[in-house]
Amino acid sequence: MQGSRIAHPVTSIRSYTEPRLTVVNSYMSTNPFVVEYTRYDTFRMESTSDLEFAMHKTWCANGKMLNLAIGGHPWPTRDQIIERLTMAIDELNECRDLISRRKSDVLGYYDEKNPRMGAHEDNQSANKG
Repeated sequence: MQGSRIAHPVTSIRSYTEPRLTVVNSYMSTNPFVVEYTRYDTFRMESTSDLEFAMHKTWCANGKMLNLAIGGHPWPTRDQIIERLTMAIDELNECRDLISRRKSDVLGYYDEKNPRMGAHEDNQSANKG
């Protein structure tokens, strides 16, 4: 994904004496079929997280479909097209469910003092009380 397509905060420019260059690091694979480790929960508290996550997942879904069209494959069969559509739809459905809080991708942890799986949110609310 090109840096110009990644939302990122910058200081506004009121005047300048030379061109400005902004560098955004992205450590994502350009292969939309690799195992995805981006978690919505990681940055969901940011004001831009919903749109950024949706844009990322839309890019992944689009990449899966685009690969079928221009990936150097023989002409796809109807079943292959349906399979790719299903992959793209699943990607977008998961995104919608995470943003709407119907699902969660929170990574848990094991608490040795209280033998159970927990989430960081559980620990933070316990510390407040």
